[in-house]
Order: sequence, then C-alpha cells, then structure tokens
Amino acid sequence: MFNYNIFYLILYKKIIKFQLFFLLFFNYPYNIENYLIPNSYEWRISESEISFNPLESKFVYISMFSHNNTEMRNYAKYRLRTKKKQSLVYTNIYYFRNSLEFRTNFNELFKPSLILQENIKRNLSLLGNGKYVSLTFRFQQLLGDFKEDGFKVLSSEEEKKN
Repeated sequence: MFNYNIFYLILYKKIIKFQLFFLLFFNYPYNIENYLIPNSYEWRISESEISFNPLESKFVYISMFSHNNTEMRNYAKYRLRTKKKQSLVYTNIYYFRNSLEFRTNFNELFKPSLILQENIKRNLSLLGNGKYVSLTFRFQQLLGDFKEDGFKVLSSEEEKKN
C-alpha cells in the first residue's frame, strides 16, 4: 500500500531539520486516512489549504525512473530550495537506506486508523498462537488492474498461460 511513497518519509526528516512544516495530502489512488492517521506528528492538510498558484508554490516531481539514487538526492535538494510559500512534492521513489530509520520515521508520522486497527486485531486473533508467515506479491501493473508506468501489462493470452 505505501511502498512507492517511502520518499516522503525521507523528506519528512529533512524538512523538520530545517524547521519547516511537513504536510501530506494523499487521496489517490486511495485516501491515506482510511488506513493511516497522524501519530506523534500532525501531517494532515486539506485540499483547500494547498496553493496551486505558481507565484506561491513550487511543484517538484521526483521520479525513480529518471534518476539514480545520488542524482535523485541532489536533484531533490536543488528543487526543494525555494522562497515560495509551499513546495508541492510528487514522487514514486521507494528507496530507503536504513530500515531502523524507516521504522522510526514511519512510526512518528503514522498509526493505524481505527478500522485498520480493528482488522489487524481480528486477523491476529484468527491466527491463534500469533505465529505466522506473511508473503506479499507485487505485480506492478502486470495484470492491468492499475496503471504504474514502466512496467509491462500481460496480454489476455499471456495472462491465461501464466
């Protein structure tokens, strides 16, 4: 659900370091607040508070398909320097160096919504002894059920073969 937005966790710490506000508006392809809500840091912003006026805001797009990791970091640092009121960042980067840092940042920003927490609790009780193995398969857009640029979509014939 969240893997292609890991860059926001990196960005969060960098922004806080410079005593700026980190706000997250994420409503597509799902509303993040259906699953994750603020934990120890309030990151919510309403759409009406976002300015798309280029005199007030700077749009920053950082793509994993156009930069290697070093270039991506340098590009992001350059693009995020602004005197504008807001920087609007869109990214599909999912690179993160340190799993402990990821966990710390994630837990500062997010906790499960009530409905997600209830489903986690219900599923854990169904597992009984609490010992389980979880497997996650990610097919990008291979099955054509959603669009994710840079990945192949199987034809109907290929889908039936596999």
